[in-house]
Amino acid sequence: IDFKGVNMVINYDLPTSAVEYIHRIGRTGRAGHTGKAVTFFTEDDKPLLRSIANVIQRAGCPVPDYIKHLPRLQ
Repeated sequence: IDFKGVNMVINYDLPTSAVEYIHRIGRTGRAGHTGKAVTFFTEDDKPLLRSIANVIQRAGCPVPDYIKHLPRLQ
């Protein structure tokens, strides 16, 4: 489904992979427009946050320091 004009995505559940995260937030900021994504997470989600943070950082977007310093997935 392609929704036009989406300027914000809110993830109430953390996606289960970095690829799924990209797919979800890719709904915002298309065609040269800016957008924002907000993702809620719990303590149980922390192991996956590091891989998502790497994707965000490679895209040139800011990542909070506390997320960058979380342990890597094993």
